[in-house]
Amino acid sequence: MRRLAVIRVDASPIMGGGHVMRCLALADGLTDIGWHCIFAIRANTIETVPVFTSSSHEILSLEDDEADEAAELRRRIPEGCALLVIDHYGRDSRFESACRGWASTIMAVDDLANRRHDVDILLDQTLNRLESDYRPLVPPNCRLLLGPQWVPLRPEFAAARSGALARRDGLLRRLLVSVGATDPRDVTSMVLRAVEQSGLDLAVDVAIGSASPNIATLRQAATASQGRVRLHENGRAMAELMTEADLAVGASGVSSWERCCLGLPTLAVVIADNQRLSIQALTLRGAVVALGDWTKYSESGVVAALRSLAADPKRLRGLAQAAAGVCDGGGVGRIKELLMESL
Repeated sequence: MRRLAVIRVDASPIMGGGHVMRCLALADGLTDIGWHCIFAIRANTIETVPVFTSSSHEILSLEDDEADEAAELRRRIPEGCALLVIDHYGRDSRFESACRGWASTIMAVDDLANRRHDVDILLDQTLNRLESDYRPLVPPNCRLLLGPQWVPLRPEFAAARSGALARRDGLLRRLLVSVGATDPRDVTSMVLRAVEQSGLDLAVDVAIGSASPNIATLRQAATASQGRVRLHENGRAMAELMTEADLAVGASGVSSWERCCLGLPTLAVVIADNQRLSIQALTLRGAVVALGDWTKYSESGVVAALRSLAADPKRLRGLAQAAAGVCDGGGVGRIKELLMESL
């Protein structure tokens, strides 16, 4: 059997694009060691994460009903695959079991620990995740890869790590606002208003996807700022933006681990229930300042947090050091080594 990996993942304005980005990082790493990767996705995934259009990986657009996905994969890729990777909250042991025999090895990427899996490998990047959280949910021989050391990040993050850490001097000059690929609740606009109210002399970078329902508003805000706010749409230069920034306001999905890799202090916001555990663990580690749930915080709270950190370089440096200790960006390499040994 050829070294074929099929990756089942989706993105949408509601679920965001983090699942796709970590799968792209994994696929790029597998390609480096001779694998061929096929992304099995639904149509709106490319609209949400346009970076797919510049990817070299093969795309298989699924057409059948959700209940028939396993049969569709068997029909359209009749030779089967050496590895099936599933990064999808809507799939569980029923789908995975239906793919047995067609896929030699099945790997799930999850961070909820709330449903059964029939897989050989399970990866959960959540900080402080315990084996006991998953053992009742997976087969006895399932290999558990738990913690941020396994998170698949694109190689530019590890490459930028030393330079980024060297410039963390505790001064607050540039702010990065990155609240998911689509930010459907428009947290970004609230943060931009808070920056204005703070009176701080901050340059601001906003990273967001063009599929955001608020993109027109953000474009207007960037134009009106006369250069203080730079809007970056659909960019893959996140490592560069995070290196240049002194502080981020960000959601607590996959980007949390990118920021940790580069030691970027963060005002962390919860925009989805599955992010709460990560924020709690990162707060206890001293790696982020939690702003709380998006339904509860206010512009005045963001203003207070910005002013407090701007006045406390020692605290900013401490946040940077704690974040850098969480994740080193080497997850893809560790996964590749594991797969080469086991497959």
